[in-house]
This record gives sequence, structure tokens and C-alpha cells, in this order.
Amino acid sequence: MTPQDCIEHFVTEHPIQAASLIAGGITVTAASAAVAAPFLGALGFGAAGVVHGSLATIIQASTGTVAGSSLFAILQSAGPGGIGMSAVKTAILAAAGGAMTAGPVHTLLQCLSNATAT
Repeated sequence: MTPQDCIEHFVTEHPIQAASLIAGGITVTAASAAVAAPFLGALGFGAAGVVHGSLATIIQASTGTVAGSSLFAILQSAGPGGIGMSAVKTAILAAAGGAMTAGPVHTLLQCLSNATAT
């Protein structure tokens, strides 16, 4: 079987899962901005900077000087919607995409493995 044959077989055998992957991908892409801001706010990265008494405050106090390219600096920039927000959205998309495609990719690899074994 070719990779295309394996994909066609997956879509034929699992039409609901295949459709949910497409719909899920669209939803995750659209929702990444909606999810990122509340998540950052819950951690303490607010529009006006690090929120007093938050987890972000504790982390900042324990790290001392924050390096410009560190994860903390990126989250601090993302809080008010700065350039760090694109990095946060990308991370959300990557994590969600990986979670959504793990099963189908495993199935595809099994199909290809079985095809080469025969």
C-alpha cells in the first residue's frame, strides 16, 4: 500500500475520526487566541505586566534577572498581547495538533509497516 492508499483506507474505515481531525484543526487554530489570553492571565501575566501575588510573581522573584529570550520574557510579552503572544499561540497549536494527530499517525504508520512487511 502507498501512503495515499493508507490514508484513503483510514478515512474510509474511520470517517468520523477523520472529519473530527479536520474540524478540530480549524477549531484549535481559531481558539488559540481565545485560550492563550485567559491562560496567561491565570498564570499572572496580565495586560499591565506581572500580577502581584500570582505564580508569575513567584517565578520572577526566584529567577532574579530575566533574560530577554527566556520563556518568562516571552510569557511576559504575551500577557499584554505583545510579540510573545504569537509564540504562545504557536505552542498551543503544536500541543493540540500533536495530541489530535497521535492516533491517526500511529494508524498510518501501522498501515505502512504492514504494507512493507507483505
